[in-house]
Amino acid sequence: MTHSDLWCDNILFFSDNVSAILDFDRLQVTYKELDIARALLSFALDDNCMRLDIIKNFISGYNKLSNLSVKDVIGSMKLLYCLESFWWLVGDDQIKDGPPKRFAEEMVWLTANWFNLDKIFKTIT
Repeated sequence: MTHSDLWCDNILFFSDNVSAILDFDRLQVTYKELDIARALLSFALDDNCMRLDIIKNFISGYNKLSNLSVKDVIGSMKLLYCLESFWWLVGDDQIKDGPPKRFAEEMVWLTANWFNLDKIFKTIT
């Protein structure tokens, strides 16, 4: 089962760990990669720049439970783009503030960086 809407507004934190995950109305059997990519984009994409320290820390934490590589992260982001871009890449007059605007910005970033993801993430080991 995956959350299917795992982004920063659906995760609550204590000072040093996750305290709760909210909003399970889209819970379903689907690709875990979608949750990985959605969480990473919402936490690590900051002002059109990918925070590699956040990506690295996520991979390190995830690897305590299961295997996740940089290649897996890149594949996750590409899968998310393929499944969600048509929802968010619409005319500017249709983009509202809040989550839709944020998700559109993430899709625009992925569009611009699709062929450079290996290069962008190469410093993460």
